[in-house]
Amino acid sequence: RPIRLGMIKNIHAASSFDEGKRNTVVLRTRAGAGKTTTLMMYALDLSKQGYSVVWIDRAATQHTQRILSEVRDMNPDCVIVDDADIFGDATPKLLRMLNQGGARLVLASVRTTRDRALGYIANAKYIDELPLTDPEIRALHQLLSAAGLLGALQGVHPLSTRLEHLQHLC
Repeated sequence: RPIRLGMIKNIHAASSFDEGKRNTVVLRTRAGAGKTTTLMMYALDLSKQGYSVVWIDRAATQHTQRILSEVRDMNPDCVIVDDADIFGDATPKLLRMLNQGGARLVLASVRTTRDRALGYIANAKYIDELPLTDPEIRALHQLLSAAGLLGALQGVHPLSTRLEHLQHLC
């Protein structure tokens, strides 16, 4: 039951699908901010538009050369690397090689606590976390309320105060 965060609009705006000019986009947010869910929604959007998408995450256990070989064989339009920091110092080179000089869009996520360890990723566009908007907070409240997951917020009244508390928690 995910809500559609505004971050996805920023990803769409930063992504290029022009032939030979596909870029690398790095989403930097804190842990638990919805990176994976947002990337999944973006991947679904791309699939609905007819683009092929490959997903790489913490379940990837192969050496980077094997990953590159498999991606080359699949030849997708887009590669999404969730939690790119799993590749450590090799991340900038891996993302550059996945991009193949603009042949495919590469979208990576990284926690803000780990992005400095990755180093600079040449020609990448960076998207940093923005505070949730009022409509996003209301949608989150509605989702949590419908699922019976408001917890301690359930006893906070009036609704405007509850929404302020939720904004602060987020």
